[in-house]
Amino acid sequence: MRIKLVGIAGAMIGLAMIPISQAQQSGDSARDLSNMFYTDTLPPKPEPPKPAPGPKKPVPKKPVTAERRVGIKYRIWHLTMGPGCENIDVQEAPPNSIFHSGDRIRLIFESNVDGYLYVMQKGSTGRDRVLFPDPKIGGDNRILRGIQYHVPFRHWFEFDKHPGEEKLTVVVSRTLLKSLPQQVTPENEGSVSVVSVVEELNQSVKPRDLVMFQEKGAAPPASSTAQPISAPVSQATIVVNTSQNNNNAAYVEIKLKHE
Repeated sequence: MRIKLVGIAGAMIGLAMIPISQAQQSGDSARDLSNMFYTDTLPPKPEPPKPAPGPKKPVPKKPVTAERRVGIKYRIWHLTMGPGCENIDVQEAPPNSIFHSGDRIRLIFESNVDGYLYVMQKGSTGRDRVLFPDPKIGGDNRILRGIQYHVPFRHWFEFDKHPGEEKLTVVVSRTLLKSLPQQVTPENEGSVSVVSVVEELNQSVKPRDLVMFQEKGAAPPASSTAQPISAPVSQATIVVNTSQNNNNAAYVEIKLKHE
């Protein structure tokens, strides 16, 4: 089974971690995790040891900038429409959705830190590929916190006629990953290895520190288009790296079920 890009004049899904802790849906735990993504910061780092006593020189104090715990929020939009592009409708896929041939989806990602976004597909044929950064739009994956990034951009993924399971690995990192080319091009796209990326991440990111929870919100305003498209109700999934010492990246594996 493969998903292909399709264009138009114009999530929650079944998922698994590598591995990840599942947070409860109610009570203080969900609220605290939400705060951790939006407002919580890491404890300040200890100051370096002071030099030996000597002539005092005025040393300007550097401003202390608090770092956020790395987190990523993602959703999946599900597009349906009638023959001839009639009755277009967009809704967010609820948890454990099962997709069918011809269904069209788009992934929406948002990071709470400035950094780099990677979206990779584990190919059923053994060949991995990068979905973001997309070499067709320059291959740049630098992102800013609080900004929504659509994958694919201006298009949709369409499920083909071969049922199966697609596995996507999504990474947000403060720094560039060494196991991937700094800029993805059509020439080096075939050198991508999801296994190598996960191995690099596991050297610093502890799976037990990755926590996932669902967050439901009000429907955003409907987009103004030539076709009537209803505004989807937000059913975001948030993954946060809760570590105090190793907080450079967060990642998650998403499984798209296609029957």
